[in-house]
Amino acid sequence: MLLHRFSVPVALWFVFFVNGAVLSSWAPRIPEVKDDLALSDSALGTALLGIALGAVPAMLITGRVLRNARDVTVCAVAALAFPAALPLIGFATGLATLMAVLLLLGVLSGVLDVAMNTAAMRVQAAEHKRIIGTLHGAYSIGVMAGAGAAAWAVHLKADLTAHFLASAACLLVLGAMASAVLVASTSHSREDARQSRTTAAMAPTDKPRSRVGWVPVTVAVLALSGFLLEGMVTDWSSLLLRRDMGADPAFAASALTVFSAAMFLSRTASDMLSRYIPDGIFVVVAAGAVAVPTAAAIMVESPGVALVAVILIGLCAGPMFPLALTRAAHARPHEVAGVSARLSVIGYAAYLAGPPVIGVAAEYTGLPATFLGVTVVTAVCLLGTAFVWRRHSRHHRSVL
Repeated sequence: MLLHRFSVPVALWFVFFVNGAVLSSWAPRIPEVKDDLALSDSALGTALLGIALGAVPAMLITGRVLRNARDVTVCAVAALAFPAALPLIGFATGLATLMAVLLLLGVLSGVLDVAMNTAAMRVQAAEHKRIIGTLHGAYSIGVMAGAGAAAWAVHLKADLTAHFLASAACLLVLGAMASAVLVASTSHSREDARQSRTTAAMAPTDKPRSRVGWVPVTVAVLALSGFLLEGMVTDWSSLLLRRDMGADPAFAASALTVFSAAMFLSRTASDMLSRYIPDGIFVVVAAGAVAVPTAAAIMVESPGVALVAVILIGLCAGPMFPLALTRAAHARPHEVAGVSARLSVIGYAAYLAGPPVIGVAAEYTGLPATFLGVTVVTAVCLLGTAFVWRRHSRHHRSVL
């Protein structure tokens, strides 16, 4: 039993790592794929859309499938299928085949995303301690590892297909070990699941059922905020530092690296810190830490201050989605898969749509003002979330 309790969270850690590493292994090699297939910019953009077109429906469908299927089983299968599909990119012969492969990768990514988060929330509830932040930290490490290995492959001028095959092989080994533990864990929990179903059937049913998959507004705001900030910094911070603040190109390029490191550190530490810092306090502090340094950097036009702001945004944005998942699971304990799917779609939409909207706004107001505006609006939304949580907590105590 002790081995089981230890092994499942560790197995999930590797699943999150694999999920982060797959698509980041391909991102640095996009220019090479574009040249090999002689794609125009618009054609490449169309192909890249395949990931989103596959991921979003897959997330929603997986949320429904997990009402009847075991999350760890779906997670184990997807953790093998996702990296196994990566080398197919190297066999694409044109726009149609590349888009088909990316569509498949998007589907597998969406399935794995919802399944692993649902499994993580179930294990977290069983362990009675937060682990979701650490698991999302593993995802961040996976992203950095995949991108780093791909950058090294580009430096070595390694063959595209050979690189993808090697990456897939390494990730499949990790995925296979993790999947074996997850599948084995199902035999230990079948009796518990049977007992849970029996208890649920005997429970009174006079309480009205809420709409399936409903996500509390404050939780949706938290997920939106985290992904919007992440998308903004990922796509626009280097340009802001270099063009608008006159930073050295290497200094500007370092913004994304330190941002990713900050997100990893905050996610990994968030589980431990949650024992001492209430969720509402974290959200209030995050609101100030996101907006105030950014405003200072814009006012003084200092690349150094701007880099500090980027680091603080990373530290604050990192735990937001894991916290949103935890709050959603607490609010809807019997619909974890559904709310996990919807939160993933909400966050994914913010991450994809946010940067283009910021670009359009920057055409009229300038990038510094737009960057500041997004952080201020996000801070206001976070403060509103904390206020609602505080009122709800007071009301709950008064009822008790």
